[in-house]
Amino acid sequence: MRLFLYISSIFLSGLVFGQFTVLPIEQNNAGNMRKADTTYTDTLYTLQLPFWEDFSTSGTTPDSMKWAIGDNVYVNATIAKNPPTYKAATFDGLKRNGAAYDLSSEYNGPADSLISHYIDLSQVSQFNKNSVYLSFFWQAGGNGEMPDTNDSLRVQFYRADSTWVTQWVQIGGSENSFDRFRQVILPVSGDEYFHFQFRIKFEGFNSLRGPFDTWHIDYIYLNENRDASDTSYFDRGLTGSQSPLFGKFYQMPADHFFTNPMSHVGKQNVQAYNLDSKTAVGHPLEYYYQLKNLTTNELYDFADMGNGGLGGLKPREIRTVYGPDTSKFNIPINKLDSQVIEATFYYLTNDKHLFEEVNGSDTVFLPVDLKVNDTIKTKFTLQDTYAYDDGTAEFAVAINQLKGEVAIRYVIEEMDTLTAIDIYFPDIAPESEGASVDLLIWDELNDNHIMSRAAFTIPPTTGINKFSRVTLSKPLLVKDTIYVGYQQFTDNYIGVGFDRNNPAASSEIFTRISDNWEQNNRLSGAIMIRPVFGTDTSAVIVLKVDLPVVDYNPYPNPNRGVLYISETYQTIGIYNLSGQLQYASETKPYHDISFLNDGVYIMRINDGKTTYSGKLIVRKE
Repeated sequence: MRLFLYISSIFLSGLVFGQFTVLPIEQNNAGNMRKADTTYTDTLYTLQLPFWEDFSTSGTTPDSMKWAIGDNVYVNATIAKNPPTYKAATFDGLKRNGAAYDLSSEYNGPADSLISHYIDLSQVSQFNKNSVYLSFFWQAGGNGEMPDTNDSLRVQFYRADSTWVTQWVQIGGSENSFDRFRQVILPVSGDEYFHFQFRIKFEGFNSLRGPFDTWHIDYIYLNENRDASDTSYFDRGLTGSQSPLFGKFYQMPADHFFTNPMSHVGKQNVQAYNLDSKTAVGHPLEYYYQLKNLTTNELYDFADMGNGGLGGLKPREIRTVYGPDTSKFNIPINKLDSQVIEATFYYLTNDKHLFEEVNGSDTVFLPVDLKVNDTIKTKFTLQDTYAYDDGTAEFAVAINQLKGEVAIRYVIEEMDTLTAIDIYFPDIAPESEGASVDLLIWDELNDNHIMSRAAFTIPPTTGINKFSRVTLSKPLLVKDTIYVGYQQFTDNYIGVGFDRNNPAASSEIFTRISDNWEQNNRLSGAIMIRPVFGTDTSAVIVLKVDLPVVDYNPYPNPNRGVLYISETYQTIGIYNLSGQLQYASETKPYHDISFLNDGVYIMRINDGKTTYSGKLIVRKE
């Protein structure tokens, strides 16, 4: 067997590349902001000290209220290892849309950059100018690919003469391979920086051919009244990403789950982190876990976990914390096709605001809310798909063998109709767009048990972690164990997304490059290939019937969190603009959609005969 990790332009025995999201916790915009004078620019803001960012309230891109440039930087909870708080900013060779900067480039160059809005340093007194410092945490590689000595990460400051000056550079290399983030603190030194248009820039220099040479940044803090030793923070929080909710699966079909829900849930985990290094006795650890069905509004359980039986957190300690055994919860069975279950970890830190000591005694509380990183909420979908992966690729696996085959094993809960395959082909070098593969389904791994074979031409990448869906020409009725995969017809590398956050799925990977199939014992994670189930309509006779058009009058629209529907109906589904189901329910007096982020959604309301589609605007303020 030959599976490989693609490292810059060299193939090494192992794996291939890196980039994905659980859903963010509640949004919280910066409060210390005023609009910049429009005589300078209409697109930049002027921020006041302190400037603080831990990315925990960002989506998949940095907060545009703090960062003027940074759309190509990927904010996520899975690629960095042990970040100080929930989510980190990842720098690599991919743009926001999932395309490489330059697939043909043989040279490294500037790729992702993160540039702040203006930060007004003109108000800093002459006496305090020697106390302004920028600190941040950084990591090379993490769960992504390690930068080599041709790669670098740098920090620059913006002077009053409109030039950027480099303050710090980190060169890649194996000596940077470690699981913890390191912290840097830099003085803002020189009168040329104390103007009202000061800015900070983080920039990665690496391969432009895909998600290689990965750097991560977290917990950025700029303020006065600091010194070079000010690297401890009275801040405790949660970090990492939640483990799968449904046993080995992040997603599974709703009717499969409710066949025996208690057999598909178990203990979840995240990590707790203590950023304080000064308090020698550590800090208390008290956390809670909640499991709730957002579709039916059923609270399955709320559990006080105490400290997990392991005492408080020591200085700078990071610890894995577990939820309860959810297999003992009371999960009522229902018949809805699409549902969203939300798991929440909440760390009761009683953290309030970042504070500083002035003149060694007076305590000043700063307008930075430290509670924002105490909660991790993750939504898990029950719809039509089995998924071992969490939707985010840290790497890509590839097999460089003519007629080589890859198969993923799925043990399904009940007999069902297999209608499609989802597979993620990331944009990496060597480019696989236009290459042809055969997508295969087996009930046993031998040539006499191939249930379906379909030729598929790999399309252009449509975005980071965007799956291609291949609909079967004839739906298959399947049961028990199936294998879903592909065969390639080139000895070039065809990369498929690989999620490193689910090691339990490793044993479900099989490969064949000659006569015999081999079970994976080298890669730790999940290949992003998913079976999709649905109703077989091939034998349904469709009658043309003229039906009246019904205006269901869903209101209010725009909506602040509670939705009403005036006419009789059976079901409602609310989708984001990418077509992903966010909420589904049968008829009820009203629908609580307060968990939806502000934005535009598509409603589909059905009365059993017709389906109404319309836009829904969610605007809570």
